[in-house]
Amino acid sequence: MAENIVSVALVEDLLIESTPELESGADSDVMALSALLQPALDLVVEAYQQVSRHAGAEVAFRRFVERLAQAGD
Repeated sequence: MAENIVSVALVEDLLIESTPELESGADSDVMALSALLQPALDLVVEAYQQVSRHAGAEVAFRRFVERLAQAGD
């Protein structure tokens, strides 16, 4: 099994920070959401690592991620 780029503890902290009611819920809920979110976060980090070798691509990638995040608000 491949090692996660983003730690499980960080993913769980992000989930609880963004959805505080998870802290008082079942651990299985956090674990299920973590299993769903983990691969997506790893892909974003991996993509950023690849494009960060090129300044123009890095800036474009950052802007894309920022706009994507703002669209979800």
